[in-house]
Formats: sequence, structure tokens, C-alpha cells
Amino acid sequence: PTPDQAGETWQVWDGSERKWVDAVGVRAKLQLEVKKPAAGHSRDKAKSKHQVGDLVGEMVRGALSRSMQHSVADEEASPHAMATAMRPSEATIDIEFEGLTVSIPSGSKRNPVKKLLDGATGRISAGRVTAIMGPSGAGKTTLMTALADRVDYAKVTGVTRLNNEERPMSMVKRIMGFVPQEDTMHRNLTVKENLKYYAWLKKDSRSSYKDANALVDRVLLAMNLVEVRHTLIGDENKRGISGGQRKRVNVAIELMGSPVILFLDEPTSGLDSTSAEELCATLSFLAESGMTIAMVIHQPRYEAFVKID
Repeated sequence: PTPDQAGETWQVWDGSERKWVDAVGVRAKLQLEVKKPAAGHSRDKAKSKHQVGDLVGEMVRGALSRSMQHSVADEEASPHAMATAMRPSEATIDIEFEGLTVSIPSGSKRNPVKKLLDGATGRISAGRVTAIMGPSGAGKTTLMTALADRVDYAKVTGVTRLNNEERPMSMVKRIMGFVPQEDTMHRNLTVKENLKYYAWLKKDSRSSYKDANALVDRVLLAMNLVEVRHTLIGDENKRGISGGQRKRVNVAIELMGSPVILFLDEPTSGLDSTSAEELCATLSFLAESGMTIAMVIHQPRYEAFVKID
């Protein structure tokens, strides 16, 4: 820390709280930036240099480039307003697939190939929540993982189109989010610490840590997690957030990568009707921003089913 002009106190810039704080007793704290106001300038002018600008612009080049709007979360905004404000400004992605087949060797000479998925055809539109439904063993998760380009154990054939142009799904993998059925978060960290951890890992070279922290604030509000942002995730031995909140944190973690496409594997499994309805409502809000959302859902309750487009 550097003494201020009066030479009486030391202050540092807290990037997470976006304000100057006294540095007395502060030894090491993540995300603190030291900044001394230049002579002849007010503290507000020096502070303005640290204001968070618009978040990362282009995630991919060309037709898939986009930027995030509303750089700093408005603490008084509603989750619905903040979710719909996370709008891809230049492009959305419609996905079409035709004859999608996933096959593995069967080990039998008579039938050497076993098809896990046979000739699936369909469309997932931007700005809508699409549900992949069917009985157990129908291939719902296989279809979604094939579309997400996450099948490395089998051969995938068929045609995929992005915005009516034949393109492989690997082309958009960098702007694609995948929420697994299992929790993938650190149980001994708080909700906000988890999101910051993933935001810092997923940020690209064109964005700063301030941009990543601003995204965390926006997503906390959009996912209705502001009230529990300082609560530990918890585990079997330590009390933490509820099951429904944990599912929303899982979704929020994927939003740290600013995806245009979001796949979810049975996000409502194990949730009560109220939590399932809240999660589906949040996904519906995100879809209004232009995001392409598809999820596997098994035996949905009526309250959750009506939230699906």
C-alpha cells in the first residue's frame, strides 16, 4: 500500500466491492488493487479508472461474436431483468440435427455395431427452453452429450447445422455450457467464492479480473443467489445451501463462461416441486436473453413442465 497525499492513512481499492477501504491490518487479501490518486485529482476521478467496463466482447469471431450488456449488476434490479439483460448482442444460434447416430462396437461378429442412438432428427431454437424427454434408456442423455460434442467413447455420425449452415458442433464448443447432473463445486467455499474461482479460470486474455468479478455479480442476481452468496456450499457434515440453490449454483458456474448455448442433464432431479419450478423459471428468463437452452428432464411436474417452450 502507498500512503495517500496527507501521509496519514493507507488505502487500497477493493475490486470486489468497488470502493476504497482502509488498509490497516490488511496483509494479503485476494482481488485488492493498490492505487494512489494522482496529484490534483479527486479520489472519485482515480476511482473511475477502476470502474468495470463492458464484459468480454467476442467469444468467437465472425457470425458468433457477441458482447455482454449491462456491465455492473444493479443491486435493485430483479433476477428476471438481470437474466434477460444478459443478451447476445450480435448473434444467436439455432441448432438442427438430422440422422444423428451414436454407435459402439458390440463385440459380436453377427452384429459388430451397437447403436445407442439411431437416426435422431430435431431442432433446438435460440430464445427457447427445449426439453429432451422420454422413458429411461431412450437415449436422452446420449443425444444431448452428442450434440454437446462430449462423446469420446463412441462414433457419432449425422448432420448438424448451425443457423442453417452445415457445421460441426465442435465449432461452437468454446461458447457452449454443459451442466452435469452431479454437483461440480467446492463444498468448503461460499457461493460467491465458487463463482469467482470459475470466472477467473474461464476468462480469456481480453478480459480483466474486474470484468470477471462484474460477471459474478450479474449472475448472482440473475440466478437469485444474492442472499446466499456468502454461505458455504456445505456437505453431509456441514450445513450449507439448499438442494435447489445448489442446482442454481451449478448453472451459474457454467454461466461464468458466458455461453450462447447451454445444455443441462436432468437439472430438476431430486428437487421438490417448488425448487424445480424456480429453476425452470430461471432458465426461461435466461432463454429470453437469446440463449439456446436444452435440458434432459425425466417425469417433470406440471409446474416445471409449463415453463418449457
